Amino acid sequence: PDNDCIEDCAGVWGGDAVIDDCGVCDGNNAAQDCLGECFGDAEFDCAGFCDDDPSNDTIVDCAGVCDGLSVYNSEGVCGECAECAIECPNGYDCNGECSGTAIVDDCGECAEGTTGLTANADKDCTGECFGTAEYDYCGVCDGPGPQFTCTGYQGDYENPDPDSDGLFCSEEACEEHLLDSSDAIPTVFKLSQNYPNPFNPVTSINFDVAENGYISLKIYDILGNHIDDLASGYHTAGRYTINWAGKNKFGKEVASGVYIYQLQHSKGIMNKKMVLIR
Repeated sequence: PDNDCIEDCAGVWGGDAVIDDCGVCDGNNAAQDCLGECFGDAEFDCAGFCDDDPSNDTIVDCAGVCDGLSVYNSEGVCGECAECAIECPNGYDCNGECSGTAIVDDCGECAEGTTGLTANADKDCTGECFGTAEYDYCGVCDGPGPQFTCTGYQGDYENPDPDSDGLFCSEEACEEHLLDSSDAIPTVFKLSQNYPNPFNPVTSINFDVAENGYISLKIYDILGNHIDDLASGYHTAGRYTINWAGKNKFGKEVASGVYIYQLQHSKGIMNKKMVLIR
């Protein structure tokens, strides 16, 4: 075919990936909000109305009913309460505090804080509620930890601790992709959301390889410009983690903004967004 000699935006010769309306390679306009604005904030509310003004949203009540009448009472119990609006015009929060700001987080816990600052504190580093995954010594979520020995890092790249338990990891070693400690071989290819996100200065990307073969993990900016190659070449089936320190392929720090990381494997291409904040 004529396009066999043409490299698409994903770096595949003869490929059909194109830059979408938002400037994302093979993004299929997934970055558009419900108003069609690229990387916009507009969302559908529970009644199906789309705009970017949260004050117009139809609200889901504490019982999960769209435009419902249930509210929290002074004991933090959710239900219909005719007298609550008289007792506390601004409403009780989930702790039963009048005009309080505690919220119920993604894990179903009532979180304290003026804007729910402790919300989702029960999530582990993979985002699982009440999970047990933690960051290892190299900053890898659910990584091999003590089974992986590097040289030169113990909690602080610049100031390694010589009196620690001997687990040292240099910045270079920790930026290499590492096979995690799980013995289970993935059955499907998977590209996970980076963590933390937004991030500064380093974020971790987990991906699963379901079968032996060649893969690549690349970074693009929102205009489709190739920023960096995080992984490339033959990989055996397994779970991998790689850190990105917000630098391009020349080792220079890139600017704040939205970036696309793309996993290409034998079964297709996967894309996700991440946000770097300097």
